[in-house]
Order: sequence, then structure tokens, then C-alpha cells
Amino acid sequence: MNVSVLCVQFCPVYKDPQASMEKVSSMLANFINADIVVLPEMAFPGYTFDDIEDIRPYLELPNSEYPTFRWCRDQAQRLGAHIFCGYPEKYEEGGYNSMMVLNPQGVLIKNYRKHHLYVIDKNWSREGEIFDSVTITVAENQLIVGLGICMDINPYEFRDYDLHELADFWQSQNVDLCAFCTNWTYTDGDELQLLNYWLWRLEPLLKTQRKVYFLAADRIGEEKGTKYSGASCVIELSSKPRLLGMLERTVESVLLCNIRIDK
Repeated sequence: MNVSVLCVQFCPVYKDPQASMEKVSSMLANFINADIVVLPEMAFPGYTFDDIEDIRPYLELPNSEYPTFRWCRDQAQRLGAHIFCGYPEKYEEGGYNSMMVLNPQGVLIKNYRKHHLYVIDKNWSREGEIFDSVTITVAENQLIVGLGICMDINPYEFRDYDLHELADFWQSQNVDLCAFCTNWTYTDGDELQLLNYWLWRLEPLLKTQRKVYFLAADRIGEEKGTKYSGASCVIELSSKPRLLGMLERTVESVLLCNIRIDK
């Protein structure tokens, strides 16, 4: 079966979610259909917040009372797509760095909370309790999608790089696809060095007898002195991984890939 994937790479308008949504709507306007759309972590408000009070005006719930859900619902219905979108989730007096997943009817089918927190997250976010996956239906076939948000791919607290917690979980779920929403901070090196690092962190999935597809949507630009890496990509994971598509670090664009999954 063929699956069409869109990975959206852009620089959000800091603390202006509506302007960010308008930008991405314009980027997607020429696409009339897709099976999967992946957006970055914290897609619309930006990423760097000082504390819970700083981010509180941008915390949302994954329902129609809030703008991110409404935007995702409208795009899901327009494109006939499953939408994977990072956002800051409101929870009691705090929040989570989360990902909402909507089906083509615009219905929420999963809300995932980032399990491994990065230092910037700790300014305001609670730690999600578990890794997770979701089952979606494309062309009457069920596909298992592993979910991950940025730091999730690293070892917990950067403690033990011999551990591949996220990839091990994805492997245990027999995933077909991996949706990875990220705001990967940039230090040095080029896009291929970053992709090679991700492949190393995904090592357990390179040893399986079946192909799995890694779908990464990263942001670009700079925010409060922090630069971001781009390199949104689609990679076929196997003993001989294949890069099916990638966006350069400075490009605001939508990566379109058509992948074939044996079902």
C-alpha cells in the first residue's frame, strides 16, 4: 500500500500561535490530500518559555474550544489526513509538552505527553508517564505509529547512551511508522550528521526483519538565542537505511514523501 506523508518545517512566530497557524495554512494550501501530516514539537507558540506563568496563556486542551485543535481538525478534514501536532497541554495548574493525533474525520484519537524532558521543558512541563503508540487506518489497512517528541529519542536525562528506550518501545509495539515531532537545538555539524545521530538512537529498529518508516518534522530559525536544526526527513529503517527525503536547515517548506508499506 502507498502512504503519502507531509512533514512541515517552519519557524513559528514566537508567542503568536495564530500567525504561526496562518503561515502553515499557507504552506499547505497547494496540497489537496495526504494520509499523514507531521508538524514540529510545540508547533505554533514557539518553544522557549521561562516558567509556567510565561507559557500559561498558550496552554491548550485537545478539544474544539482551543485553536490548535480546531486548526488540526480543519486540516485533517480538508486533506483527509491523520494529523500529528505538537502543542503545550494545559493540565491542572501545570502543563505537558504534548502531541495531539487526529484522524481524517477530525476526531482526537491519541494525546501523547513527552516522556523524556529536555532542560527547556523543565521550566514548565511535567514529565509524561509512558511512551505510546497509536493505530491508524489508511486505505482500509491498520498501521501502528510510534509516537515521540524530541528528547524522547535520547536516553533518560542523558544518563546511559547504551540504552535506546524509545526505539526499544517502538520495536516492542511492532510499529510500521514513527511520528517524531521535534524542536532539535542546533550546536554544530550538518543535517546528515544529525540524521546519523538519530539513526544511532534508532538502532534496535535497524535490526528488525521488516521496514519501518521514521517521519520527523523539525522547526528552524532562532528563538531567544537558541538555534534549531531543521533536517525534517523521512527515513526507511532497515539493515540498510534509506533517506527518502530531507529538508535543509534554513528552508521553510513541506516535505512530501510517498512510501510503500507491505500490508
